Amino acid sequence: MKKLSKFFILISIVLVCALMNVIVFLTIPDGRLDTKVFWMAWAFATPWNLLMTVILHIWASKKGSEVLKMPAAYYLCGVFGLIYFVLGLIFMYANITTITLLLILELIVTVAYLIASFYVCLAGNYIANNDKQTKQKVFFIRMLQSNVTSCLPSVKDPEVRAALEELSEKIRFSDPMSHQALALIEGELAATVDEIAAKILSGDENVSALIQKAEMQLARRNSQCAMLK
Repeated sequence: MKKLSKFFILISIVLVCALMNVIVFLTIPDGRLDTKVFWMAWAFATPWNLLMTVILHIWASKKGSEVLKMPAAYYLCGVFGLIYFVLGLIFMYANITTITLLLILELIVTVAYLIASFYVCLAGNYIANNDKQTKQKVFFIRMLQSNVTSCLPSVKDPEVRAALEELSEKIRFSDPMSHQALALIEGELAATVDEIAAKILSGDENVSALIQKAEMQLARRNSQCAMLK
């Protein structure tokens, strides 16, 4: 569905550009098509403008970061696209034959567009990478809690169930951000939880000691996590 929506956005952009060109060529005054000014204004307003839009669309549509990148990319395309189009209309329709002023103005807009695009892409990539790293860092706690809660339907002993629910709550309210320095203790904690799950699924509910061990490991993990901040 996302791929289809991205495709429709791109097609819509191309169709709007094509419609504007049809209107221009149907209404342009006689003789303007024979001037260099018209074709230079048209080149910046249409093919170059469309090329930049497509490039930014492809960049913004990269999987996993659309929500972060698309608003900035389309805002940038809209602002500079409008500037190119309005500037193009002025020089395409007005009785202007000198190309110098047009070239200076188009180059100024183009340089500004390229610089703005560079900074938007740089900022967008930085934010997207940070978002990806954040998701990876919070994955451990989410997965750990999921492993604990998945055992609950198989538990018959009310005391064991209560202990597992308490462990699940402690995991839930733990610091969600992981860290490379926590790899050892988190590995030990994950192994303990896996051992608890394996015993319960095999029908052995004698896991009270393992639950206490997991709680101690979790407390150590959270203490070390607090020290890293």
